[in-house]
Amino acid sequence: MLNKLKNYKGNIQEVIITSLGQFLYLFQSLIQNKIFASYFETTVFGQWALLSSAYVFISMLPFTALEQGINKEATEVRKNGYDRQFYSVIALLYASCFSIYVVVLFFLNYLKKEDFFAHGYLSLFIIYTFTEIVKNTYLVLDNAYRNRKRVLYIRLVDLINRIVPYIV
Repeated sequence: MLNKLKNYKGNIQEVIITSLGQFLYLFQSLIQNKIFASYFETTVFGQWALLSSAYVFISMLPFTALEQGINKEATEVRKNGYDRQFYSVIALLYASCFSIYVVVLFFLNYLKKEDFFAHGYLSLFIIYTFTEIVKNTYLVLDNAYRNRKRVLYIRLVDLINRIVPYIV
């Protein structure tokens, strides 16, 4: 009976921590969009919205499918002791996809008569996109390993790291 009570308490705690992590993620998006909409000019906000749409498109193809595979296999790989090989495969797949996207983005930027990514913003966009994808992959791995508190802390630090520069 005590074991069931301890498991129930652990499950409730895990649900609360997971819910807090999701709330922080939603809160971060809400605050970020509110700050951008309030303080940016219409054209700057429009460009930011377009870039964020491009980020979503890039992060969905093929990284969402890769993250689902990572989530499915991570626990089994860790049980069998193949962590290093698994991380090597992830790094190789991501490096391949990143390389393809970089070439395509530079090619598209070169073909366009006006520089959409003026003043070096293409490099910043690529760095932002790929760091977000890698961060999301680490969150997927931590979720697969059931490190809910770590996910919560990562999201909290990410919220602070985004909101403070926006406010400043």
